[in-house]
Amino acid sequence: MHGTMAESCKGSMNETGGEAMSLRKEVKEYISSCEHLLSDCTLSTAVPFSPTERGSIDYYTTEVTKLISSDRYRDQIVII
Repeated sequence: MHGTMAESCKGSMNETGGEAMSLRKEVKEYISSCEHLLSDCTLSTAVPFSPTERGSIDYYTTEVTKLISSDRYRDQIVII
């Protein structure tokens, strides 16, 4: 892997060669946290998620998905 998505978002150019992507601090932290969890899961020393952790992850994944799929944000999605 040539770097994380969070690292890519810090200084990426869009397809037209424009300015770097501008992501809110919270979104960058969300991406970084997700990448950290995903990368830890691939290690042989990984500890399985507890039922409480799985429930929390499921809840917030569902809520974020609902938010970005809502009519309020649907027209604002930019494909890079």
